[in-house]
Amino acid sequence: NLDQLAEEISQASDYEEIKSIVDKMIVETKALIKSGKRLQNRMKISSDDLKQLQTELEKSQMEAQTDTLTSLVNRRGLEKKFEIERIRARQNNSSFTVVIIDIDHFKKVNDRYGHLVGDSLLKSIAKLLTSQIRKNDIAARFGGEEFLLLLPETGLEGAKAVGEKIKTALATKEWKIKDSGKSMGKITVSMGIALYKFNEPEKMLLKRADDALYMAKQTGRDKIVTQDEITQ
Repeated sequence: NLDQLAEEISQASDYEEIKSIVDKMIVETKALIKSGKRLQNRMKISSDDLKQLQTELEKSQMEAQTDTLTSLVNRRGLEKKFEIERIRARQNNSSFTVVIIDIDHFKKVNDRYGHLVGDSLLKSIAKLLTSQIRKNDIAARFGGEEFLLLLPETGLEGAKAVGEKIKTALATKEWKIKDSGKSMGKITVSMGIALYKFNEPEKMLLKRADDALYMAKQTGRDKIVTQDEITQ
């Protein structure tokens, strides 16, 4: 419309005609400004919607990688953490360890006190594990009554020291049923520890840790076994 009015004004022959065209141009310009403001407002709304969508997506991804009962990393999230640590190990020429932790006789707890008490125990142990590791260490729910610790830049002895800290914390904690106050007795765990070898698949690392855990359970439970002890 402005292009057409500009052409008309170039052909106008008197003042009144020019004034009329200019008035029309002013009306069109105001309409254009108003339209531009509406578009700008819509773009702002779209931008806000996009930010909200991004936030919701990040929250959804976080939830998908978090165990709903214990709030620890789940198996899906653990895969991503493993990949990050493999890259870090390669870049820093360092290694990391994994510790698989199994609650001893957990089935008896469920059978004797019920699944709600069992779930409460899982949550309590998850909190205890988190309190005993460093900020950059990772605690995950590995499945059932099993947990996994991923310890960056840590060797077998360092991982074993972490395991001993956890055992001490468990031994000094008084385990009671919340509603009745009845003692649950001693709660212990067995642990298997393995050290990452450069470029090895995740399943091989986990297999060594699981073999070490199996040995810990088969030889009396409430103990820590490293991959080195399996071959002895």
